[in-house]
Amino acid sequence: MSSFTRPQLRTAVARLATCIAIVMLLTVTGAAQSTLSVPAGHPTITAAVNAATYLDTIEVDAAAYNASNPNETLAFGAAVSMAGLTIQSNSSERINVTGGVHFSNVGTIDGLTLRDLYITGESSGASIHMGNAGVLSNFAIDNCVIDGEDAAGRHAIRGGNLSQSLVMSGCEIKNSLGWSTFDSAASGVVNHALTNVSITNNHVHHSNGSISVRGLAGSPTTSVTITGNTWNNIGQNGTGTSNNWACIEVNTAVSVVATGNSCTDVLPGSWGEGQAFQLWHVDDVNVSGNTILDCHQGIWFANPAGSHAAPTGSISNNIINGCADASAGGFALSGSTFNPASGVLNAENNYWGDGAGPSGNGPGNGGAVTGSTDFTPWVTEISVPSMFATLTDAVDAAVDNETILVDAAAYNASNPSETLTFGSGVSAAGLTIMSSSSTRVQVTGGVYFDNAGTLDGLTLQDLYITGESTSGTTINMANNGEVSNLTMSNCVIDGENAPGRNAWRGKHLSQTMTMTGCEIKDSLGWSVFDMGANALPSATSPPLTHVTFSNNHFHHLNGSISVRGHTTPTALVTITGNTWDHIGDGSSVAQNWACIEVNKAVSVVITGNSCSDVLPGNWGEGQAFQLWHIDDVDVSNNTILNCWQGIWFANPAGSHAAPTGSISNNTFDGITDKAFFTQNPFVGGGLVNAENNWWGHCNGPSGDGPGVGAVVTGDVDFTPWLAGPAKLVPSNYGSISEAVVASCAGDTIMVDAAAYNAANPGETLLFGADMAVSDLTIRSSDPNTKVQVTGGVQFSNTGTIDNLTLQDLYVTGESSGASIQMSNAGELSNLTLKDCVIDGEDAAGRHAIRGGNLSQTLTVAGCEIKNSLGWSTFDTSASGVVNHALTSVTFTQNYFHHNNGSVSVRGLASSPTSLVTITGNTWENIGQNGTGTSNNWACIEVNTAVSVTISGNSASDTLPGSWGEGQVFQLWHVNNIDVHSNTLTNNHQGIWFANPGNSAAAPTGAIHHNAISGTADFALQAESAFSGGGTVNAENNWWGHPSGPTAVNAPGIGGTVIGYVDYTPWLNSAPFTLSIDQDPSSSDVTVALNGGASGDAYFIFHSMDPQNGVQPGGGWLGGLYIGFGDFYGQYLIGAAGNPLFGGTLDASGQAAIGVTGGGPALLSGIQLWGIAVTLDPNGVAVFSQVAEHTFL
Repeated sequence: MSSFTRPQLRTAVARLATCIAIVMLLTVTGAAQSTLSVPAGHPTITAAVNAATYLDTIEVDAAAYNASNPNETLAFGAAVSMAGLTIQSNSSERINVTGGVHFSNVGTIDGLTLRDLYITGESSGASIHMGNAGVLSNFAIDNCVIDGEDAAGRHAIRGGNLSQSLVMSGCEIKNSLGWSTFDSAASGVVNHALTNVSITNNHVHHSNGSISVRGLAGSPTTSVTITGNTWNNIGQNGTGTSNNWACIEVNTAVSVVATGNSCTDVLPGSWGEGQAFQLWHVDDVNVSGNTILDCHQGIWFANPAGSHAAPTGSISNNIINGCADASAGGFALSGSTFNPASGVLNAENNYWGDGAGPSGNGPGNGGAVTGSTDFTPWVTEISVPSMFATLTDAVDAAVDNETILVDAAAYNASNPSETLTFGSGVSAAGLTIMSSSSTRVQVTGGVYFDNAGTLDGLTLQDLYITGESTSGTTINMANNGEVSNLTMSNCVIDGENAPGRNAWRGKHLSQTMTMTGCEIKDSLGWSVFDMGANALPSATSPPLTHVTFSNNHFHHLNGSISVRGHTTPTALVTITGNTWDHIGDGSSVAQNWACIEVNKAVSVVITGNSCSDVLPGNWGEGQAFQLWHIDDVDVSNNTILNCWQGIWFANPAGSHAAPTGSISNNTFDGITDKAFFTQNPFVGGGLVNAENNWWGHCNGPSGDGPGVGAVVTGDVDFTPWLAGPAKLVPSNYGSISEAVVASCAGDTIMVDAAAYNAANPGETLLFGADMAVSDLTIRSSDPNTKVQVTGGVQFSNTGTIDNLTLQDLYVTGESSGASIQMSNAGELSNLTLKDCVIDGEDAAGRHAIRGGNLSQTLTVAGCEIKNSLGWSTFDTSASGVVNHALTSVTFTQNYFHHNNGSVSVRGLASSPTSLVTITGNTWENIGQNGTGTSNNWACIEVNTAVSVTISGNSASDTLPGSWGEGQVFQLWHVNNIDVHSNTLTNNHQGIWFANPGNSAAAPTGAIHHNAISGTADFALQAESAFSGGGTVNAENNWWGHPSGPTAVNAPGIGGTVIGYVDYTPWLNSAPFTLSIDQDPSSSDVTVALNGGASGDAYFIFHSMDPQNGVQPGGGWLGGLYIGFGDFYGQYLIGAAGNPLFGGTLDASGQAAIGVTGGGPALLSGIQLWGIAVTLDPNGVAVFSQVAEHTFL
């Protein structure tokens, strides 16, 4: 072993290189922490605080504590200094703290969280009083109520010496009559920098004070976030004697985000102020989406002496209405004079309470805007139901560019049952109707258009439309005037399965039409949206120039959408990201003909849509897309599944030329009639370009095509076609075997495990006689949910299957006596099993995997094989005949347990396996029944190989089978070995070198630094002489006792060593080892150290240098190749106490560090090498052997 002294470690050049990815990505778990109970363990919360330590949680039984009524002041006394303490209830009941909260700490309290408290009473005149001389850093208060009980002058929270971050979320502050609702520096002196402040989703009401966030003049608060809060009834007594000045003040900050808040009924305090937001010395603002109603003042930018520059950012999309008149000191927004004087506050796009704009500097009658402020343009909007009881009333009152903002909750509750009507006199341009929240507006009587003049630029947004207006239609357009540039966004049209009801019948639509993010469902009439159902625009009116359907969902409908141009074709139709499913119910009354028809257009773009389960209507049609008289097309990346028909180009009388452009990269699968067809030859004899589509089979379409895929007929060029997309199970294949039959080279069969498992097809996954494919992957669409294959897996292929990957399967049941049976006469080359479970279910005699005709490479990674009672856990040539050469075999990070058989890797005699790698696996309870009737012989046998690496494995409790054998590793005819860092405990036998007829030479390489103990028979045996003499090098192993192994001419009493073995010197104790193990299901990693001395310091160094794999053990750091910068950087991290890089071994000379799955998941596929060093008190360093790990 290598060694160096502690001073040598610390004399490295002081440069810190960027540490490897593991430093950034892995989160160390398992820090010591405890839970203190109140009142069971401590009578009061204060008593628990005094007993708490680092990262503790004080959990209060609220019911018991409240019943005991301790009437305590929760005190953080002078001696309290801690980090990471949380105080919370053990239930949904809040904890009644009736004497307030008091801080008087002299030292630092860091990371304190107060949660679930109901605070009444007071300490030093405040519900929460911070009289602390020490720092209170990273403070959070969550889900608490602070009730001032209307006590005269009582403050809610008086802050002091707060620093770093401050978070208040989900709290209620009420009935506090003092001036400090929460002043972060109530003393008026800011001593420490607050870096990040977050005040979210709180309710402050009936209080006479303000919240203030005060930054340090020399170090402004970096970020202040104020979102989702509600203030109402501030300055509640209305006498002018309250001391409020604003709902919230922010003073001296770099960035302020105030979004989605509501401030109502703020009265002026004794200083004459009563703002919603007051901002001082702020560099950047995002004040948006707030509602400020009936407040004395709105927003004030304070800038004494004009010393601060105008902030960047903006105040936008706020509703500021009902502020007091300027004559009474009121304003909606007041911007100071900034430095330089040319600076202007950006306050565009707000609603000032009047469609004509603000007063003050503005031209309207809305709230006053003063100072250096840019308020143009503004939002011109009216509200429902607060201003108008119904939508129709608001429409009738609207002027150009007005927004009708609907309080959906209030409107829906009022249940007006109205038909939204655009009457004959309505002609407002640029009108928008939308919800003021994420709740949709329920329009229960449909929508009716009857406008006589032009209605231009209308936007309908956030509506849920049911019922019907006229003519059996949910949205009926009976208008004689144009409806131009119409937009519908985020709406639902629900036909409620009313017989014959149409969703939308259009008339006189012109210029642009846009529908995005909408849902149309349960409409049984023929018109889902026929744009000319009542009348197209007249020949003298503007045509439809651009129609867009994007990201909509159309389902359970008996009709179709049609986009109809008129004398002048529509210039551009864009149909992207939409989903159609269950169109046509298959009845004689269904009148659908297509998901969407486009008729008379110059250019049509149809991309990224999904159409599934379309049945034929009573005209015999049921297409996804129907196209008439189109000049140019781009129809690409659409998925058309299980439909009656796919795409039809209608060309009555053969009057139109073939379109330019192409139909490409689409998936047609499960088509009943025709996937693609044309009507009549095109003018000029052209063809539709439909190259590079998937027609449902890799040998191409049927019909005019040569294959067995979907039918293609007519004037179409379909060559070449795609080999195939990802196969989806069970959505377009009922079973995995069906998808296998349809698969082609390069396919991925993606299984929705939840849906497949629920369907419980009970299938045997079959690779049949005709199967011959390459580069096929079968996996779960959710790596956290395995695919339950309950009938086993059967290979019967006569051709070659190359590069098959089976991933995320949970295999039970059997085929021909094995969970996975390979009866294939053809080759199975480059097979990978990854993250699978093979469960033999303790079925008598059932094998796990019986191999056959495997060749080239075999990889088994992250799998679990269990409860298999047959002799073949995985015999690569279970027939006993090796027909093909395996070049490289890898078993890594697998778990084998409670099996009665063995794994065997058998090379071809004339072409031995070049490399066998067995790393990081665990075997437990092999030959589990212990009766001697099981047929196991070893955990794993390797037979006929050039080079074998076996490292970092663990094997325990292996019992003898019926042949009297029960080894861990059995090796036959192996040329070179590297067997190290394995732990073999309480097995019948350890390692056996089989050498029948003395025909094999002694292997080069070594068996070293393994821990072999508790073997019942032998620890290592090579009893037959090797050809040419020689011995197995087994120096430097632990044989279970300091005296060494039991052997001929050896004094030891450890495990027995027999035969031609060099076992001197041996280790006097179990080797100091580093192991890196990963749980395949969770991806959690455990980094473990074993075999050190109690209390020794340790360091761990991690490297991703591939030289560790090319020339293992040759690096400068105890055999590890690592850059000096990485070495020194990691050393410093370890010296600082990060246990992943350094620390102290426990009393058993061990350490275990857990790492959660998030980081390792990001490192999937990356190879990591590591080495550990212990330092005894004399400064001597002892290295572990280099350990390797590949992240799953």
